[in-house]
Amino acid sequence: MQAETRRRTGARNCIVTGAPLFVCSMHEAGDAVTDEALGQVTAVAVAAGPQRGDMAAAARCGRRSLSWTTRERKTKLLFGVLFGVSALFALFVYGGIIDLIVERGALYVNHIFLFWGWSKFVHVIVPANLIYVRHELYAFEHSVAGSPRSHLPFAYPPSLLLMIWPLALVSPVIAWMVWTVVGLVCYLAACWQRGWGATNLALALVAPATVGAIFAAQTALIAAALMIGGCRMMDRQPVVAGILFGLLAAVKPQYGVLIPLALISSREWRSFVAATGTVMTAVAASSLAFGWKAWSRLPDALVGLSQLVARHPKFAWYSPTVTSGLRMLGASPMATSIGQIAVAACAIVLVWRHFRRGFTPMGGAALMVGAFLVTPYALYYDLPLVSYAVLVMVMDWHARCRALGTAEVAILALAVALPVLIYAVHVSWGLLVLPLLFALILRRAGFADRALVRA
Repeated sequence: MQAETRRRTGARNCIVTGAPLFVCSMHEAGDAVTDEALGQVTAVAVAAGPQRGDMAAAARCGRRSLSWTTRERKTKLLFGVLFGVSALFALFVYGGIIDLIVERGALYVNHIFLFWGWSKFVHVIVPANLIYVRHELYAFEHSVAGSPRSHLPFAYPPSLLLMIWPLALVSPVIAWMVWTVVGLVCYLAACWQRGWGATNLALALVAPATVGAIFAAQTALIAAALMIGGCRMMDRQPVVAGILFGLLAAVKPQYGVLIPLALISSREWRSFVAATGTVMTAVAASSLAFGWKAWSRLPDALVGLSQLVARHPKFAWYSPTVTSGLRMLGASPMATSIGQIAVAACAIVLVWRHFRRGFTPMGGAALMVGAFLVTPYALYYDLPLVSYAVLVMVMDWHARCRALGTAEVAILALAVALPVLIYAVHVSWGLLVLPLLFALILRRAGFADRALVRA
């Protein structure tokens, strides 16, 4: 009995302290161990135990220092710092917008003149399809504003004119207010998540991408709301989701390049049919309102915009796309085209393979980031979609209690700050951050299930 007890005690010491293997094997084989041998084992174990214990503790400490969970103090501190800096930035920009309106009028708040002026053009000039003729549009803009803040060709689908047509019925100040409030409310409504209260709304409101979209007075918030709403409605109302995707194609088609591919791959046929029907309805309605020739002139307008972007390097400074990043690195036009096509092809293949498993919230986040990998034209104010994709990642991170590595947290932080980085430091931030974020989302999507993130 005593020998058996000694045998078990010695084996336990071997396992806990890491004693020499030959002694462990003796115990595992059931060989008898003398008191003298057992004393030697204990001495070796005591000598080796603290050192090996310290090494294991150090390894665990190192892993903890390189991993992040949402419940850790350092993670909460990081969130607090990012939120505080973003809130200060938002207050600064919003105050600047108000000062600009007071001093110079709403027509000079970035692109609100463009949309109000385009709406005014459709009201005044007949036929409306002349809006795609650059010299006609520029002459009208000079007659309205004298010296407009910016000149850009109208390179949107004619269906957008249906949405902005009411803007010319009111003054530029009211048009800016309505345009901003409608876009922001739609975006915040799409971002709201049950169970998170006002937290995610506050994050979405002060996110640099939201601030940039409001500053630019662009379509980014409305387009983002349509895409986010479509992705979130897929589980419950696939037909409604398809309608939202169709409206997105009528407003900002470059956002939705990957959506048909995802719907076909995931076999969401009701959404695909609804989206197709919505696009056809928008084409028919805009053709009746402004004439079919407006659609026939759209390709020339797109070519003109592409040439304008190629001639002015400042567009690349403020753009997160692969094409702009390669141009900033000095790549030749041929190398830029090849690089853009290669990245787009990789994104298409990865989206197709991922959505074979179904349409998931994390997959929707991948679509939002992937849109910027396949389109050659986007600017910093188009990034609210990326902010929401990061929000989806954070919610998945919190819900599953999974740890993220320091590199992964850094990618998320850079993605949130991307509009500021692009605007302030003219380097290829988009080319660096967005492919990494896209890969991270697809990697994490393997841990996500269809029931995550419900409204």
